[in-house]
Formats: sequence, structure tokens, C-alpha cells
Amino acid sequence: MKKGFLASVAICSLLFMAACGGNGTAKEASAETKTAAEQPAEKAAEPKTEVEAAPAAETLEPEVTAEQENPAEAVSESVTVSKTLDSFTEEDVSDADQQKLDQYMNEYDSVTQPLEPTINQMVTVITAVKNKEIDVNELKIELTKIKDSFTEIRHQFETIALPQLEFTALNDKFVELHDHTLSAIVAGEEANSLMLTALETENEDKLDEALEAFERMSQEGEAISAVSEELLAAMPD
Repeated sequence: MKKGFLASVAICSLLFMAACGGNGTAKEASAETKTAAEQPAEKAAEPKTEVEAAPAAETLEPEVTAEQENPAEAVSESVTVSKTLDSFTEEDVSDADQQKLDQYMNEYDSVTQPLEPTINQMVTVITAVKNKEIDVNELKIELTKIKDSFTEIRHQFETIALPQLEFTALNDKFVELHDHTLSAIVAGEEANSLMLTALETENEDKLDEALEAFERMSQEGEAISAVSEELLAAMPD
């Protein structure tokens, strides 16, 4: 197995969690979105501050905490994590399984690469909304771009075939990783779609639903992190 792949998965999970920035950030952004939607049309014509680019994914790596050392306990209660994977050796993974893993990991890496610029842009937009640095029309454009990007990533991810390993315990972990990643992508797509709908319809209920989708994305990011940490701990050196 490739430890580099698990590093990519870890960054992926951090991106999902960083995009949400915790409930407080998401709530503030939702409140500001409501305010933006209520602005008169002429407000869009006012000069706006250029939004700076979000930091690269490499800046998101945190220090390992006690919870990360026992990742299954760090995941939110609403996300189910399967039983712990016992340590295994290279001999436990057949050549056929290794070939399937290599193919799956290469496809996973390729399809999830666009998540970094997409989520970085999402963070940029959320920050701009909080700081009142973006008008309604521009916000609609940016949310549409982000939503469309998530949709394309989801379509591509859904084409990835699970490895179907003979090593049942390891196969279960990759199924779990796959499902949590897809759920996080879907939540990101839904969150941006709901924010866009809220702006277009001035429906506050849609903002609440968007906040719930952001929370789901963060929870799935935690679950992805837990699975990747477990795989790293179990795999041979």
C-alpha cells in the first residue's frame, strides 16, 4: 500500500473540515448571506474589495492530538465507524489484491485532486461573505461555480469501482473510506446549492439546510481522517 495515498486522503479530510471552519463560522456566513440577499439591487453596483486566494492545502496540516492517536473516538457520534482494523503484513495482501488497490488508489487520487481548488475557493467565498466583501450577484456566480465543480467531482467519483479485495477486513475499510468521501462530496454540493437557492428565493429555511449540509461535510471529513489514520496504523512499515 502507498503511504503517499494515505497522506492525500488525510489532506482531503482536512479540506472538508477546514471548509466548514466549525459551526460558528458556518452560522456567521449563513447570517451574512441572509443580509446580502436582502440588499437592494443597486448595492451590487458598489465597488467591492478583491478577495484574496485561500491558503493552499499544505497549510492545513494540524499537529497530531490525543484524539487523532485514537481516531475512532475522535469522529462525531453521528458518523458510524466500523470495527478496528488489526495490523497486517505484506504477506496478507495477495498480488491480485495489491493490483486492485493500486488501481483504486490511483483513481481516487486523480478524481479528488480538484477538491483542493474547489474547497479553497469555497473558503474564500465564505470569508468574503463574513467580511461583507462580496455583493449578491458575484456571490451567486461564485456559488454556482463551486456547486458545479462539486457536481462534476461527484460524477467522476461515482465512476470509481471499489477494489473488491479478498482480504475482507481491508476491503471493508476501503469501502468505508469510499462511502465517507462520496458523502462529503455530496454534502459540499448540497450546501452550495442550498445557499444559492436561499439567495434566489430569500428562503431562510434553505440557509438552515445549508448549515446542516456544511456540518455533514465536516463530520464526513472527520470520518475520512479516522479511517486513514487507522489504515496507516495497521499497514506494514
